Amino acid sequence: MALHPDLRRVHLADGAKDNWRLMNDIEAHLPAPPQAPIEIVDFYHACDHLKNGCDAAWGESTPESQDYFARLKNLAQRNR
Repeated sequence: MALHPDLRRVHLADGAKDNWRLMNDIEAHLPAPPQAPIEIVDFYHACDHLKNGCDAAWGESTPESQDYFARLKNLAQRNR
């Protein structure tokens, strides 16, 4: 960071709040970046959250939930 202070910082973690809190604590002790860090939830955990959302909307493991999950997961994969 001393050599390239203009680099964009990226935080990558699962959805656990402790991970994000830790990264924010670390950021607080670093020089302010020119741009806010990008925060990314890893694909595996993002899909887990997506599956839970589909199950909540259409019923756990129903054909509708499975169909929407498969379509949305494929969309997410194409956009990575």
